[in-house]
Amino acid sequence: MMHKLTAVVLSGMLAAALLAGCQADSSMNKATPSPSPAASVMPSASPMPSALPSAMPSASPSAAPANGYTATGLQRVLDGCLAYESGSAGTSLKAAIAANDLVRYLAQYAPGNTEPLRTDTKDWYDKLDEDKKALLKENWSGICATARQITDDPDEAKGVLESAGVSTDFSGVDLDAAAVGLDTVDGVLSADKAAS
Repeated sequence: MMHKLTAVVLSGMLAAALLAGCQADSSMNKATPSPSPAASVMPSASPMPSALPSAMPSASPSAAPANGYTATGLQRVLDGCLAYESGSAGTSLKAAIAANDLVRYLAQYAPGNTEPLRTDTKDWYDKLDEDKKALLKENWSGICATARQITDDPDEAKGVLESAGVSTDFSGVDLDAAAVGLDTVDGVLSADKAAS
């Protein structure tokens, strides 16, 4: 009799648990409507792609810029050449800061990117308004001269760089690559200065 009573009680508890589970499942179905059959069926003409498309179209390996070079990075560095007015207080120090940034950028990204460097420098210059072009014309000779001093002999440039608060250690910097990149950038900007 005790065995039978235990079995009945356990059966009742199991039935109550199943009923509670069914009710919870039912309330979840009401709270979250399932999509309509039409929405969940994909047409066979356009199958799901196996991979999501990338945000940027991939370029052919030969057209891809080397070493992570970007036009945006170059533009940021060139914008530093417009951050002050020639003839204002501290001009040589500001030119040293801009030259340091330019040399460091070119040392890292100029190798293998001569054409993108030329094209992107020209695009950057062409987008400047007349006031900024005039400002660049005033600033560029000081920046370029300091940059060349850094690429030729960083120890000789050390005094002006330290006065400007620049503490770059050029011992591991590819100054030959920076010099070649500087020739490219200067070729574009000096040609445009001469034409204007």
